[in-house]
Amino acid sequence: MALVVAVAIGVTGGLVAGYYGGWFDSVSSWLTGLLMAMPGIVILLAARAVVGPSMWLSMMIFGVLLSPAYFRLVYACVTAVRNELYVDAARVSGLSDFRIIGRHILTVVRAPVIIQSAMVLGIAIAIQAGLEFLGLGDLNIPTWGSMLNDGFINLYKAPTLVLWPSLVLGVVCIALTLLANAMRDELERSRGPVKRRRKGPPSSTPQKLPPSAASRPWCILKHPPVQALLAPVRSFWRSPTWASATTSPTVPPPMW
Repeated sequence: MALVVAVAIGVTGGLVAGYYGGWFDSVSSWLTGLLMAMPGIVILLAARAVVGPSMWLSMMIFGVLLSPAYFRLVYACVTAVRNELYVDAARVSGLSDFRIIGRHILTVVRAPVIIQSAMVLGIAIAIQAGLEFLGLGDLNIPTWGSMLNDGFINLYKAPTLVLWPSLVLGVVCIALTLLANAMRDELERSRGPVKRRRKGPPSSTPQKLPPSAASRPWCILKHPPVQALLAPVRSFWRSPTWASATTSPTVPPPMW
């Protein structure tokens, strides 16, 4: 619940403030600084005293406190790309702002948001377990925090009761981070440009003779480039002018 609230508020506010700017940028930046200055644990304890032991409401309030992290991240990414050439080309082509944000700008911020979501989800799980460990949650719902509380109470009788919930919390946080990194890499790979192989000019390297022709030196005269060079000489040799100029009627023909 905390992650959903933080993403909904932070990403939406960061996209709008980074793309449009103006008074909304100033107001949202001021509210972000105000929320970041508030102590989260104190706010959660005060909310628990007001609304009662409701973990859902506590996580919603915690999501509001976490939204500035998303806002600053998305705002920085949007301000870096809002004046790029492809965004200007999309504006000139007549696309609406909603479509430009959803198609050209949101694709830039999705990878950092995924990494941030994994970190925030791990923090939210740890905070929820901490509140349950302190006994500020609903005792009727079994959670990792309540298991840690029971294990701490029976620490001298069964020390392993504290080990397993702590181990599960650590493994879940590490698994979320690794999953986010894998998804980020896959998204970046799918967004990369497709390289096309260019067809170069035809090769000018001479053709190799077969081994049988290479063993006979006179067969080089039958090679196509050599035949092209000898074509004018052959035509002159067979012309009537050369035949009338020869004194011997039995002139042997050339070998080529």
